[in-house]
Amino acid sequence: MVDGHSRQPAAVIDLDGTLYTRNSLRVYLRTALELHVRRLALHRVAVIGALWLARRLGLIGHETMKYRALRAAGSSERLLERFGARMKACVNPAVAERVEACRAAGYRVLLASAAAGFYVPLLWHGEMLVSPGGGPDLRGEAKRAAVARWLDDGGLELRLFMTDHIHDLPLAIEARRRGAEVVIVDPAPRSAAAFAREGFTDFLRR
Repeated sequence: MVDGHSRQPAAVIDLDGTLYTRNSLRVYLRTALELHVRRLALHRVAVIGALWLARRLGLIGHETMKYRALRAAGSSERLLERFGARMKACVNPAVAERVEACRAAGYRVLLASAAAGFYVPLLWHGEMLVSPGGGPDLRGEAKRAAVARWLDDGGLELRLFMTDHIHDLPLAIEARRRGAEVVIVDPAPRSAAAFAREGFTDFLRR
């Protein structure tokens, strides 16, 4: 209770692997590569490819690869349009239904994601916490803290948290502490095992 009134319920939803079945960064960069190859912008193709390879070889970290590759990819209108169209075909209908049900029930629904903030508005219309354009990623403890501030500043009661990835374990633990339902959406084996070790067993499989 806040000032004698019930707190407004809230839901927090992850993007990649949760609301969308595919990884938005990979889709964005692959879409960019296709466009740059067709335009013979081979310098951009070379930079993105070299960064991807360096990451696979462990020579650079994920965030270094991500933000440098996004700069090389650019954000032309055509690229954003094609990316948005591809991602719309990857919506997880079960998660989208939960989101709509929460909104219909009067929830405030927050998208909280490590995805790059400049393209997320193509994929989500509503409140969001995302990574800034140049990083760092909003993940792990930083994501937990940001969501906790959003909840506390708004006087909200967290009722639902949905994610797929072990990077969100701190937020899942926070959500459970607040009494929320925590749904793990089609996790990869490593993430599934880690969540299970922490007592999270509500898995939503496609």
